[in-house]
Amino acid sequence: MRLDMFQVHKSSHHTIRTFIDGMKQRRRGYILAVCSILGYIPMPRSVSYVATKFAVRGMMQALESELAMDGFGETIFSTTLFPTFIATRKELMDLLNDLSLDEKLTILTPESVADTAIEGMLRGYSSVYATPFFIRLFVHLSELMPKALSSLLIKTILGETPSLMERTKQIAS
Repeated sequence: MRLDMFQVHKSSHHTIRTFIDGMKQRRRGYILAVCSILGYIPMPRSVSYVATKFAVRGMMQALESELAMDGFGETIFSTTLFPTFIATRKELMDLLNDLSLDEKLTILTPESVADTAIEGMLRGYSSVYATPFFIRLFVHLSELMPKALSSLLIKTILGETPSLMERTKQIAS
């Protein structure tokens, strides 16, 4: 696992802990964590990234429970954002294009994701999905369907996609 990626995503825990006491004293606050739809879907070829996003999702669910248990559930709101691909890194967009995945996936603008996140956070939603409807539906149904079926659907979407880590190494060479 790439340590730098895990450290960045893990640091959100320390950031929350830095500010949570002040929120508790004021009895109000908003906490927004940017996760990924891959915090729900164990996507092959992205093991390190998926592991960090499952960690963010778990941390935010535990934090929400902790706030409710301590009597802050109605005054300090924790929201987790689950976007699909966001057009923020040119090398990622180029890679998706090279793999012909940009035709299969919905690529979101940073502005639309930010608008969705802020709207959901201010409404007090625990989870906000910046995704097309069919992906949200798949996320919720995949937890109910047999693993073989969800794996088949993922493989159908991705096709014979090489490991992104291997592909990135090839491009860098």
